[in-house]
Amino acid sequence: MAKAKNGNGSKAVAKTQKEEWLGLVKADDLQELVSMNLGGGTVSSFDLDRIQIPTGGSSIWTIPTLEGEEGVKELDGIIIHMTEPRAFWSSGFDESGGGTPPDCQSDDGVTGYGVRQEGETPDGSHSCATCPLAQFGSDSRGRGQACKAQKAVFMLRQDTLLPIVLMLPPTSLGQAKKYFLRLLSHNTPANGVVTRWILEKEQNPDGIKYSKAIPTSVRPLTKDELSAVSKYTAAIKPYLESTRPVQPPQEVVDAVEVVEAEADEPDDTEEE
Repeated sequence: MAKAKNGNGSKAVAKTQKEEWLGLVKADDLQELVSMNLGGGTVSSFDLDRIQIPTGGSSIWTIPTLEGEEGVKELDGIIIHMTEPRAFWSSGFDESGGGTPPDCQSDDGVTGYGVRQEGETPDGSHSCATCPLAQFGSDSRGRGQACKAQKAVFMLRQDTLLPIVLMLPPTSLGQAKKYFLRLLSHNTPANGVVTRWILEKEQNPDGIKYSKAIPTSVRPLTKDELSAVSKYTAAIKPYLESTRPVQPPQEVVDAVEVVEAEADEPDDTEEE
């Protein structure tokens, strides 16, 4: 009987430890740990591990770990920050091969820098809302946006001190917005729950398969966790000033253009 009791006790301890979030426990030590590991250097949002939507309609996330990449079906974490970067490449994927820096970009989806145009301010900035490259039908195929919208979701995972950056392409923005509005409707902030992301396979009319990220709430955070998240966010946010957009793979670009056109192209049937 004693052996069974000890076994139960061990499980209880393991369960308690499993519920702890490394980043929340070590929030007070974050600056010291960054200094120790980087030898006095610093870390920026560009240095954080990025999680991309997989290609080919895969339902598996690829997560970097100390032992190498790991495939998981569910991506859980606490959202601590979000930005809405935009990016424009004058050269298409076929010409550049991907991975090239954008010719014009915006860290917040509001103000862009890079491509000179009419109405540009003295500091080289312009409004994304009125930019011709951000309008639907402005891409090379006349369907989507030449300047792609993305969403960068900074998420703290349970066993890491630094957040990962989940980059959502246009094809996943609709589901993400619905989820965040649902949380808002229930008076719940995005950082007040553990969010789980899964991948669903989609196919556009041209037969190209792609994956769409679907978020759901796993559980609300406890009062102590909410307090710890606030402290952690204050410590990490200075490192998260901007987010570099990433050029997506060609098959994702194709899928995005079709979905954008279907979802946002104005209906001019009556005019015809």
